[in-house]
Amino acid sequence: MTDSNVTNPADAHTEQLARGLAAAAYINPQRDTGPWDDLTPQEQDDFRAEAARATTKEAN
Repeated sequence: MTDSNVTNPADAHTEQLARGLAAAAYINPQRDTGPWDDLTPQEQDDFRAEAARATTKEAN
């Protein structure tokens, strides 16, 4: 379920977390987010950035 060009385990974790965040947003009736595959590349990148920030906070 991760991106095929993700080779670093940390990047794979971030990708998995980003997809989870997008899924949570998708099922939240108060958010207007589609499923991961329907998101634009920019929207996917936004979720990846949010996941990276969360991962960085966990490490500190």
